[in-house]
Amino acid sequence: MNWYLLSEKLTRYHKNSVELLKPYTDGCKTVLDIGCGGGGFSLEFAEKGFEVTAIDKSSLVVESLNERAQKRKLENLEVLNVSFEEYDFKKCYDVVFLSYMMGLVNEFNIDGILKHVSKHLILVLPLTTTKSDFAVDELYRELGIDIRNLEQLNYLSFIDILDRRNINYEIEMTGAEFGQPFSTCHEAVDFIYHYFNLPKECKRKVAHWLNRKLLRINDLYYLPNNKKSVMIII
Repeated sequence: MNWYLLSEKLTRYHKNSVELLKPYTDGCKTVLDIGCGGGGFSLEFAEKGFEVTAIDKSSLVVESLNERAQKRKLENLEVLNVSFEEYDFKKCYDVVFLSYMMGLVNEFNIDGILKHVSKHLILVLPLTTTKSDFAVDELYRELGIDIRNLEQLNYLSFIDILDRRNINYEIEMTGAEFGQPFSTCHEAVDFIYHYFNLPKECKRKVAHWLNRKLLRINDLYYLPNNKKSVMIII
């Protein structure tokens, strides 16, 4: 969680994305952020004046987001520790928003979700079918690891569902630098091993790879990450 909070301070990813959505959210008042995670989007929507309900099944991220909302005095952000499956939709929301929750909305439940959407269901999904965060696909190739281990659902799989159901949608591309700062090179190695499934015996090679990738910025090491996503607006 601390890694995410540090990276969020340095990125415009959430701000850029919410600004791109302005033509669709003008006139909207309420937002439900499903699987809010670290809360970058929830906070950005709340800062823009929306009444935001953010839900996540992780008590850790809910506690963190509540603390951040209190520090910013955002009384228009409600954070609930509940999963999407258990959430009781008691009302409709102008916007129902999901970021990188691949597979959560599918052809079997989309009609039920849309019943609780007054204006737009918005999904932020990966651009590619191979994870490339922090150039990890390059690392896998260098280590001789099958990059099929990095396969993921991307926006096209969801568009297939919409096309089959004849549901109208629009697409916006979004992105920004969303890298990760570290105090030490050793911390960078720990980060890569925390987020990606790599053999322990490759740790030295991973460290060498990171030494080539890390940038020295002031007193920190910085691992670049040009994050690109697709926003689907229904």
